[in-house]
Amino acid sequence: MKQKKAIVLVGYGIVINSASITGLRGSKEFAPYSASKHAVISLSKSAALEVVDAGVLVNAICPGYVCLQLKKVKHLDKHSN
Repeated sequence: MKQKKAIVLVGYGIVINSASITGLRGSKEFAPYSASKHAVISLSKSAALEVVDAGVLVNAICPGYVCLQLKKVKHLDKHSN
């Protein structure tokens, strides 16, 4: 991996991966999504162990749920009045 070699040669760096709270504890009806986010977390842990001696930090952020109220949006086209 070229990026890993470049960061290690510099001697410092920070890598932040985006995961999800579902990667930590699973989620009903979202098994594939939860599994992929768990993989991001595991990859981050493994990468952190590989580059810690080079002064590189690797972390994964795991945002929680966000409740959104979706509203209907009227799309305007060139033929509407």
